[in-house]
Amino acid sequence: FLVALAQENQTATPSAPPELIGQAEMPQWLFTVQVFQDPYAGVLTRPAEPEPGIRYVAAEVVIENQSDQPLDFTASDVRVRDEQGVEYNADSAVVGEEPKLVSQNLPDGERTRGWVWFSIPENAAITEVRFVTAPPQLRVQLPSPSTGAAD
Repeated sequence: FLVALAQENQTATPSAPPELIGQAEMPQWLFTVQVFQDPYAGVLTRPAEPEPGIRYVAAEVVIENQSDQPLDFTASDVRVRDEQGVEYNADSAVVGEEPKLVSQNLPDGERTRGWVWFSIPENAAITEVRFVTAPPQLRVQLPSPSTGAAD
């Protein structure tokens, strides 16, 4: 008898899901490394003299905002990580001759491109380039303002 009851419950028609109010998706933000130079092959305009024990690394990156909300970032949000897990932010004290990545609030549908430079210890082994930006805001618009009053 219990087996028959369990089978009946399994074949019962499931109740309809509640009406969907809305849905939010993660923004489409793309980060591309076009060029990575280790060591940097260009000419440094700053610093005037290289620091002893330091190696300079550079990357040309593209950041694309294919979402419906702005993407606020700074050039120091671009980082490199070494095999020990140590991260190095883009160093504003190091500049080469190429156009630098400009910190900005990138509007939806726009893209930007530029170079970032890093000063890292001579013996560091870089394993990745990262873009670490503020988390996105996921919002679902309600069909009408909610006041908490009963209908």
